Amino acid sequence: MLHEFVFEKRVENNGGRNSEWYQTLTGSGFMKDAVDLAEVKYGNSGSFNGFRKEYQSDQVIDHVFVSKPFKVLRWGILTDTYQGKYPSDHFPILVTVKF
Repeated sequence: MLHEFVFEKRVENNGGRNSEWYQTLTGSGFMKDAVDLAEVKYGNSGSFNGFRKEYQSDQVIDHVFVSKPFKVLRWGILTDTYQGKYPSDHFPILVTVKF
């Protein structure tokens, strides 16, 4: 069911925690959002920036999922720029895990 939903339907996998695909994935019992399991969390903004400094959002629409063997040590949104420019319209999510 999970494979069919995510891969065969070609769902857009950027979205908030209330989106259908997110609820299906986390409700599967197999995958968990790393932010919920992280011992240390760092996020001073949302994960979408629209290539603009002026864009302000606290919604995280990018996620890293882990299964049970992994322990999530740290989770964070990296908001660095390169000479004031963004390399993407999304900030990277960095997760440190231990197997």
